[in-house]
Amino acid sequence: MPIFDEVSPSAMAVFQEDVLDHSRTHLPRIGDEEILVRVEAMVEDPSDWRKVETVTQEFSHATRGVDFSGTVVKLGGPAACGVSVGDHVVGFVRSQSIRQHTHVDNKTEEKFIRLDAELAWVVPRGTLSHEDAAQARLGRYRYIFGV
Repeated sequence: MPIFDEVSPSAMAVFQEDVLDHSRTHLPRIGDEEILVRVEAMVEDPSDWRKVETVTQEFSHATRGVDFSGTVVKLGGPAACGVSVGDHVVGFVRSQSIRQHTHVDNKTEEKFIRLDAELAWVVPRGTLSHEDAAQARLGRYRYIFGV
């Protein structure tokens, strides 16, 4: 099981079975109440098949988005709502803001999402795979929160 150790604000080293990976990854800056998640699995919201024209412009923001599952790689600050580095979390991001919240590392092609720690749910260890957790139908919470 990898142990994550933050080396500097723009680099991360992964220690696994006495092997140190020296690859450097530039991690984006995040706010004090945000977390950075390395995406392992992502699914579209079931309602994304609809065309934007079928929904009024006023409510179109509430029908589009993606649900994801991943591993927390960076905390914005101590106010991270009980989330720790290395936790398996699930959450959702609106499609319109996905470019604003995602980061793709060109060297490793890893995908990261930053979001408020309050909007991430920690998955208990050994219960769900990343693929199953991403399909847990979190879309209903998006409507509850009005995101």
